[in-house]
Order: sequence, then C-alpha cells, then structure tokens
Amino acid sequence: SRIDVARQQAEQRFAAAEKACWQRFAVNACLRQARSERRAVIDRLRQQELALNEVERRRSSAERLRQLDDKQRAQGDSARP
Repeated sequence: SRIDVARQQAEQRFAAAEKACWQRFAVNACLRQARSERRAVIDRLRQQELALNEVERRRSSAERLRQLDDKQRAQGDSARP
C-alpha cells in the first residue's frame, strides 16, 4: 500500500508539473522533463513492488511446502501400528 500511495503522489506531482509547463514558453521541453521524472519514480516503485512480490511468493511457497511436509509426516505417523 505504501507503493500505491507513492505512485499516486508521483502522478499528482506530474499533473501539477504538467499544468505548470503549460504556463511556460518551452512547453514541450518542460513536459518531456516532467514525464521523464514521473517515469523514473514509477519505474523505481515498480522495482520495489516486484521485489516485494517475489519475497511474498517465496514465503508463500515455503509455507505451502511446510504444510505438505507436515501432512505427509502426519500420514506416515497414522500408518504405523
């Protein structure tokens, strides 16, 4: 959720910068710069999001393997006389 908030803030900053650009003489250069800055922030946030997702996938996978191991162990214990 922190990444979503940061992404929304980046979009708000871009909208404000874009609006300010239209007040300048060199509108296109200003817009290019604003887009470039937004892209850099969004790309960095995307990398963080991907890293968090990978950690969550690994945690979930490890938990699932543990559950399967526990289940197999329980079945092996109940099969013994």
